[in-house]
Amino acid sequence: MKYLTSLRCHPRDQTGKVLGGVIRNSKHLKMVEVGESDDSVCDLLEQVVNPSKCSLEIADFLLNRECTCTLTSVGTAVDTLVPSITHKTLRRLELRGIRLTPAAAAALGRSLPEMSSLETLKLIGADGSIEAEEMEALFGGFNKTLPLYILAFSGFSVSGCLAPLAKSFRFFPNLRNLYLDEFNMDERKLVSFAGELKIHS
Repeated sequence: MKYLTSLRCHPRDQTGKVLGGVIRNSKHLKMVEVGESDDSVCDLLEQVVNPSKCSLEIADFLLNRECTCTLTSVGTAVDTLVPSITHKTLRRLELRGIRLTPAAAAALGRSLPEMSSLETLKLIGADGSIEAEEMEALFGGFNKTLPLYILAFSGFSVSGCLAPLAKSFRFFPNLRNLYLDEFNMDERKLVSFAGELKIHS
């Protein structure tokens, strides 16, 4: 298996550990494609020899569609996951069903400005709230332009603290698609955000 370049699998239960043992010496592995899975995928990915040179896709490779990788609270702890997302060649980042803690918002806010190839960013919350300080930590650290053209931010109770998001738009000159949805925001706060958006876009 040392010349293996790609792997397609559905790791479940203990199969991730078994497959991890198989690829442990696969120095040429460039792609891992995972179908429906659970925490076992973590055991598999820990054994990738050169993770910076290997892409990961979670999809139904038979039907060519996205699918889910259902992890436990241990496997999906955002505070643990987010600090590891630093790859400068990352082009698409989607975090769905997340709850952004202050630590996670700060870590992601430090990482995002360094993702110089990022084109798509989707942050979809799971009925969680996000305070003004967390919004500032998340979107207030941009100091150079990114090639971002799709931005989705939804599913959070933001309490009217979207100004840092609006101010960040000037660093996304290629932005073409903006999705803001499922916010807990009254009409007055929405008008205020629209004003900020007009000023900083």
